[in-house]
Amino acid sequence: MFVRRIALDSGGTERRTHLKKRLATLAAAAAVITLPVADATAKDYAATALNIIPSGQYGDITQPPGADTQAKMYDGLTPLFDQVTDEDLTTYFKSEALGSLGTDGPGTPEVIPGRPEIQITRDKYNVPHVVSSTHEGGVFAAGWIAAEDRGLLLQQARFNGRVAAIDAPGLSAIGLILGLQSFDPSEQTEAEVAKQTKVLQRQGKAGQAVLADIDTYVAGINAFYENQPGPDPEPFTRNDIYALNAVKGQFLGQGGGDEARRSQFLGGLQQRLGRKKGMSVFNDLRQFKNDGSPTTIDGRFPYGRIPKKARGSVIADPGSFTETPAADPAVARRYATAPTQASNTLMITKERSATGRPLMVGGPQIGYNYPGLTLEMDMQAPGLVWRGATSAPFPGYLLIGRGEDFATTLTSASGDIIDQYAEKLCGGSDTAYKYKGECREMGSFDAGTLNGEPVTFRTTVHGPVVGYATVKGKRVAISSKRSSYGRDTLDLLYNRRLSNGAVRSPKTFFKAAALTPQTFNSFYIDNEHVAEYTAGRYPLRPDDVDPGLLTKGTGKYEWEGFLDREDHPQGIDAEDGTMTNW
Repeated sequence: MFVRRIALDSGGTERRTHLKKRLATLAAAAAVITLPVADATAKDYAATALNIIPSGQYGDITQPPGADTQAKMYDGLTPLFDQVTDEDLTTYFKSEALGSLGTDGPGTPEVIPGRPEIQITRDKYNVPHVVSSTHEGGVFAAGWIAAEDRGLLLQQARFNGRVAAIDAPGLSAIGLILGLQSFDPSEQTEAEVAKQTKVLQRQGKAGQAVLADIDTYVAGINAFYENQPGPDPEPFTRNDIYALNAVKGQFLGQGGGDEARRSQFLGGLQQRLGRKKGMSVFNDLRQFKNDGSPTTIDGRFPYGRIPKKARGSVIADPGSFTETPAADPAVARRYATAPTQASNTLMITKERSATGRPLMVGGPQIGYNYPGLTLEMDMQAPGLVWRGATSAPFPGYLLIGRGEDFATTLTSASGDIIDQYAEKLCGGSDTAYKYKGECREMGSFDAGTLNGEPVTFRTTVHGPVVGYATVKGKRVAISSKRSSYGRDTLDLLYNRRLSNGAVRSPKTFFKAAALTPQTFNSFYIDNEHVAEYTAGRYPLRPDDVDPGLLTKGTGKYEWEGFLDREDHPQGIDAEDGTMTNW
């Protein structure tokens, strides 16, 4: 869990005058890192910066003394609800100073053998403060720290994460990770995941920079293990980082893909209530667009529509949809994880604030786990100046937290970036389907093994086959297409900009957030403004396709591109002075 509250103040003459701040940050999340400190390289413009991360910095299965310190602090804070006083802040929160220990000394130095350019200091909460004279050293240190503080979690997640990268039907990567399951990927899986290297390379200099950071980060992880007694794990590779990014996407950064179940529900309504009234009830329940619903930002951002005649959509017969998970159905059911839906953010413009400065309260909820899924770091290196929560997929980059001139947080948008297709089967076959007038044979994907048992599934041009159903009594295959498939690692282009000083205003923040294919509501605050951008690779569907129903898989109703960056929901400083989201 991560809760953040920020108050920014303008004034002063240092550096960029208009960006000098008074910052109060209250946070709750999970963290990990190790580093010794030298003189800080960044200027901290915050008069006050505080946070709390319940899962703490520690990650060993045998919990060391003090591992529950932050959890107890947060537990003391929770009953106070809206009665938190100034004195409570320093009782239940710790420092989130940028480039120094703040009030959380004394510090304990830590040395990475053979890397004199890197200095790491852990404060009394075990939070690592990293100072490096080189960019590469900062990224290397982040990898070293991830292995040191989240080593067991890393090893549990690296291979299980592949099921998210390849969209193995019926399998939840986060469920397998937290359930301590063991997925062993095949060569076919490794080749599929490795395609993300070319995806990054096609992004030009920025993509090449991310690849270089991934390689350095992986080197830091492997170096940590090489410096420990006992046998080393299989060396980490780029594929591990790609897979971990896919876990983030599957867990929190995608929505849609439930059309088979929903359409058969509509079929049942229409059987009971009639065609017209059944559709009316269905539309009421799905709440596609409601004029009276509260919105986070001003303005209208039309995306998608319910057509009067959905020629490109079909309705599954009630009760006909049967899922075909890639592994043992009992295992898939046991370790399936429902989406986290408790994240929230409240922002107040400076005009509405009693302090005359913008305010933010952010609560991105990722559940309570030990070791924590996130880790905290104070990073000071050329091209990397930030403090806050990061996680295993990020090679020295910020996930949620603050730079010198801004702070940021997230909620899951659950945007509709997945569609299910009804594939017309040929000649009574379960493996041949018609596409663009021709019968094609489904592909076969041998993903590997889960707990020693095979993981396999079929594929069409649209993606993995997730099950079968009937439409007007005729059997069809149901396949799933995700717009972010094979592109999850592009999310790092966004986090890189959060970390390297490229974000300096709401508009530069929007440009950064637009780079991720994963669907998140991204929030920004500085000493003048609050802003929000809803990110994701949103497909443009034909006008005669209902986005809530199965799409005909004939090839006639394919996506027609993706929503332009300027058309995404985005806004700065709402007219009523408030921006809320949950």
